[in-house]
Amino acid sequence: MLRASVKTAFLIVFLSLFSVSVSAENPERLLLVSSAESTVPALSNKEVKRIFLAVPTVKNGLRLTPLRNATDDLITEVFLQKIIFMSQPHYEREIVARVFRDGGVRPQIFKDQEALVDQLLQAPESLTYMWESQLEKASGLKSIGVLWERAAY
Repeated sequence: MLRASVKTAFLIVFLSLFSVSVSAENPERLLLVSSAESTVPALSNKEVKRIFLAVPTVKNGLRLTPLRNATDDLITEVFLQKIIFMSQPHYEREIVARVFRDGGVRPQIFKDQEALVDQLLQAPESLTYMWESQLEKASGLKSIGVLWERAAY
């Protein structure tokens, strides 16, 4: 009986140490990003959702322009599920309906990281979301805030 308890305790300690080391190696954070020259202040997730749903938004005298980061499927999925709270088909229908009803423009989609960074650098009013590791590789950009962070187990 005592031997089984010791084995169980050892297993729990081992698994908890393993999970901490795994999550510490690859903590993914989804950031809201703009040009380093931008004067866009920190935004709440609710404001970000409205901006990416094509609702005209002005902050610090700038009309904010959302740019969709489609450089990988996971970033799209995480952004839509954790920030927008919609599936991709529902989001697409919502955008089309909103633009048709209220006017405006659908957020531009970028599948190429360099093109996305170039657009952010050219237009200080544009925003996008990207992994922290993507931001570290890009120059001339800054994080406005953390949108989502993988929970450590």
